[in-house]
Amino acid sequence: MPAKLNKLIAQKKSLEARIAKEKAKAKQQERKDDTRRKILVGAVVLKHMEHDVSFKHNIEHLLEAQLVKTVDRDLFGIAPKKEISITSDPAESTQSEFVNNIDQNITHQG
Repeated sequence: MPAKLNKLIAQKKSLEARIAKEKAKAKQQERKDDTRRKILVGAVVLKHMEHDVSFKHNIEHLLEAQLVKTVDRDLFGIAPKKEISITSDPAESTQSEFVNNIDQNITHQG
């Protein structure tokens, strides 16, 4: 292989490595920026909750509805979500029992 071609291939590899490094750096900065945005929004929301009871209740309702993980719910003093068990096996329940279970679960979640 000619020396010029080898040199170009080496330059290409070097550029590809630099590009990958810059992409990783940009992605890391994006994650840092996203985290900072979340912290700032959270701080603003928490501060506003101190002064606006209606807003506080709305946020509490959103947290109650949206947080699924027990560890997240614990952080806000929200009781864990109840496990929903629905039997779809006809041998274990009738169709009307199955529908009643669904209705009860929807009522308890809403």
